[in-house]
Amino acid sequence: MRSAVILLVCAVLCSACFDPPPPIIEEPDVIDASDTVAGDTTEEVNEEVVESLCVTDCNGHGVCDESTGLCECSAAWTGSDCSVCAPDYFGPECGSCACVNGACEDGLEGSGACTCADGWAGATCAVDLAVPWSDGPYGANDGDVAGDVSFPTESGAFSLAQAWTGQDSVLFLFHYPVAPESATLWGDDPKDLFATLPLNTHIVFGSFDDNHETDVASMRSRVTSALNQMSAQLRAHWEERVHYVSEKVGSFDGPLDERINASSSYKFGVDRYQRWRSLGALYDTSVQTSSLSFFGHEPWGYNGEHEARSAAAAREGVSLTLFDKVGLSPSESAQATVTLPSQAQLDALDSLAIEAHVHCTDDKEGPTGGCISVPNTVQLYVCDADGTCEVELARWVTPYARSGSWLIDASPLLPLLGSGEDTTFEVRSEHAVWVEIRLVLANLRRDERPVAATPLWNHTQGQGFDVAYCTEQPSVDVVAPEDATRAELVTRITGHGETGTVDGCAAACSHAHHVGVGETVFTQVFEDPGEPDPCLDLESGVTPNQFGLWTQWRAGWCSGGQVTLHRQDITEALGEGQTLTYAADREGEPYVAFTVDPEGSMPSIKMASWVVFYGPKAN
Repeated sequence: MRSAVILLVCAVLCSACFDPPPPIIEEPDVIDASDTVAGDTTEEVNEEVVESLCVTDCNGHGVCDESTGLCECSAAWTGSDCSVCAPDYFGPECGSCACVNGACEDGLEGSGACTCADGWAGATCAVDLAVPWSDGPYGANDGDVAGDVSFPTESGAFSLAQAWTGQDSVLFLFHYPVAPESATLWGDDPKDLFATLPLNTHIVFGSFDDNHETDVASMRSRVTSALNQMSAQLRAHWEERVHYVSEKVGSFDGPLDERINASSSYKFGVDRYQRWRSLGALYDTSVQTSSLSFFGHEPWGYNGEHEARSAAAAREGVSLTLFDKVGLSPSESAQATVTLPSQAQLDALDSLAIEAHVHCTDDKEGPTGGCISVPNTVQLYVCDADGTCEVELARWVTPYARSGSWLIDASPLLPLLGSGEDTTFEVRSEHAVWVEIRLVLANLRRDERPVAATPLWNHTQGQGFDVAYCTEQPSVDVVAPEDATRAELVTRITGHGETGTVDGCAAACSHAHHVGVGETVFTQVFEDPGEPDPCLDLESGVTPNQFGLWTQWRAGWCSGGQVTLHRQDITEALGEGQTLTYAADREGEPYVAFTVDPEGSMPSIKMASWVVFYGPKAN
């Protein structure tokens, strides 16, 4: 009985707790006749609302539906009032983007510039940069065109011709136990390989050993472990590009076997131009042995060459060949004369680049091949009408015993080309080298172009770095042209000399260079030359895997790299004109050389400098 009472009480209480409150019934609004304007009707009120929505008349970019008050915008416009550019339209007038294979910078503030998809270039991304498959003739030596390399895998035969996209390169690494470096590379962590490898690469692993199945299974397991640490998208990318030879390497015929016999090597590549390539030195100073990390550097050189060779097509510009694989003896120069575009054509251009290559005489990389084994400064000059060739357009440094390719931006120096006439160019080299050089002139659709260049201090063949150099440079008066809208201080400075002094200055010590423009000083500092790894910047175009201390930074240059122009805006400091001064120092004091070998390489500075003026570009 007691239990029943308790249950009854709980039921009553629970009902009180959980019964929903009675609904709130709202009375409909009552419209007071006094709130309306005499004579208004419902239809008139609706018309007033619709009219208020159409007050902008869709900004003239569409048609207003009077029954709904909604805008039907034309194709180029969007938004409730047609005031915003639709996707793929740009600028205040929402003009149509012209990008064929890329993304457009659209929107009212957009410029319409195209960001091209991989493999495409040009102002509208309509230029195909893919290298088509070559039908030969084929060979097996360095520099020869590779045939249809094929080999068995667990998922079927791999065919280079079928995999060829014209945008990729291929690296081959085979386990050869009797070669210590091969064993070291094979045992290295593949994670380090994928950390440095460019994405447009295929990798082929195989083994010469009788236990090739065990070797390949071990590599596959370690590669899989490395890929499993990546994002799903990146893992899927590499899974399609890593290949494993399922049979013993050397046991089947074809172009791959021919290459192995011709090169006597367990590592090599096929570059972007379908050519067989020997690899460089894979010795990693940070671990004191060869590494897969450096193995992954190699295709960056292939990409650098392709970027340089495709620049004219990519920029839809004019390419003028100056030197086509010309050999130079030590301290020798060569000249070439070409006809430049007319002055009117030059005035419409805003970009100047130097496509530069150095070659080994027999396409064989390494100290035993036909490449110069020490860094070597190469310089390109444009000559005056009187035959004087002292205006330096570009400077680069050859790699240790390797070929190299660079695309050197020299756009600020466009005014140095003069008028569109027959113009002579000269190339100089300290040591023997084979060079290939082209001018690439283009319109990159910039808002301005360089219109004049006033020379400052130019000692491009080197001037001794001493107290007099630091303190006794002459001043230069510079006056801005009336039509100039902007001014830049443009310099190219490198320090050289390593064996003649105690400290190896100016190549391997810190020093600074100061240009005074009126009361304002602009400084360029070379900090910590001699550091071991700053030149390990492959995206900047440094040739990878050289046969020497190539990762070490020198003052203003890397072995196997271009010397870039240093640019500083001096418009405000210069005004209509100023007197410019130049001084240099080492750690705040004039440099004093402590000579140990007067016959050695004494410290010197190679300098080219200008004030470059900019103005509007001709239509």
